[in-house]
Amino acid sequence: MKKIIVLFVSTLFVGASLVSCSSDDDKPSNSAKIVGKWHLTKITETAGDEVWEEDYEHDCPTKKDYFEFKGDGTYDEVYYDEDCLIDWEETNNWSITNGTILNLIYSENDSESFEIQTLNNSVMILTQTEVEEGIEYTVKIEFERD
Repeated sequence: MKKIIVLFVSTLFVGASLVSCSSDDDKPSNSAKIVGKWHLTKITETAGDEVWEEDYEHDCPTKKDYFEFKGDGTYDEVYYDEDCLIDWEETNNWSITNGTILNLIYSENDSESFEIQTLNNSVMILTQTEVEEGIEYTVKIEFERD
């Protein structure tokens, strides 16, 4: 009888561990997926019914502007001029809320939030929507991983 109880309890523990170890546990979170260097590729702006879409043009022919998200919650934003010198560079903080909202934190009182539409090993697509004077404005920013 004792062996049956031990076998039953062992079976319960094995079953519980199999149930709790779903395939979702093995998938990296968006916080882990975003870490790395991302180049801007396309920007789409929508205002009401009007849409403007353009490929992002890098000024430097040999270096691409980029955002580099780091595991410590900081990111570098770097833009090059036509001579391939750094034209503008800034380091700020980032966080992800609810797994789908990317927060770019410029200072204690200044930040922007973007909805993560797509985030995988090669592509990141972010959107931001605001309503001003009854008109909905949306910007969609597309990136490729370096």
